[in-house]
Amino acid sequence: MNQNTGRSAGPHTEQEPSAAVDRSHAHVVLVAALKREFAPLLKHSDRVRSYRGDHFQVWGGFWKDVRVAFVAAGVGFAAARRATEAVIEHHSPEWVISYGFSGGLQPQVRTGDIVVGNELVDEHGQRFRIPMSMAEDPQRGIHVGRLLTADHVVQTAEEKRRLGETYGALAVDLESLAVAQVCAAHQTRLMAFRAVTDDVETTLPEEVVRLAEVDGPKQWAALAAQLWRNPRAVGSLWRLKEVSEQAAVRLARFTVPIIERLYDL
Repeated sequence: MNQNTGRSAGPHTEQEPSAAVDRSHAHVVLVAALKREFAPLLKHSDRVRSYRGDHFQVWGGFWKDVRVAFVAAGVGFAAARRATEAVIEHHSPEWVISYGFSGGLQPQVRTGDIVVGNELVDEHGQRFRIPMSMAEDPQRGIHVGRLLTADHVVQTAEEKRRLGETYGALAVDLESLAVAQVCAAHQTRLMAFRAVTDDVETTLPEEVVRLAEVDGPKQWAALAAQLWRNPRAVGSLWRLKEVSEQAAVRLARFTVPIIERLYDL
């Protein structure tokens, strides 16, 4: 078994891009903003195919007989809502997981920790409860509680502390409530798993904020542009890369056993 994700190691996936929309059933759909958030899971899926939707991309693969779809929806509420609507319509999943990175809002939530949402809120008074019986384990960096969906990247430690105090949330992302609203409309079961890439005391440099919203080949162009404007930003950008890669691996390790238990794999 592979230590990172609990699945067999080796380059056994085979990308088969297709312009046609794949309408086959998926057992589980993971909705993230960017591909790099679920990249470790995608590497350990079999028979991978992909297609592009309207401003989002979907990869579908298999874990034994369970079909899992991965969605790079784009950053933000509207992008997540649009992509979730499309994949539920096309793939009729049994489960949707709002998945990816987040910022910590409480002192006990550290960089690299996992937050499982049992309630989703935003700054406009909207609230969504997720029935969740999972036990938390703070010693192992597993927290269960409220997630805040913000309208923008929360950059400064000061703002993180304010949001944590105001909303009592453990972490903040930009998409989870949007995913939840679509799931509720379609009566699709939902989970929300987030890895923390910056804790409550961390202020993100401006260059990191800009790069965090870019994925795929465009990320390299964005990186070059950032370094051209500010060569001293290389340290911050490299740390972002390392932290996000480690967070993606840890989130994958956490997620795989849960899906395997759902389907007795």
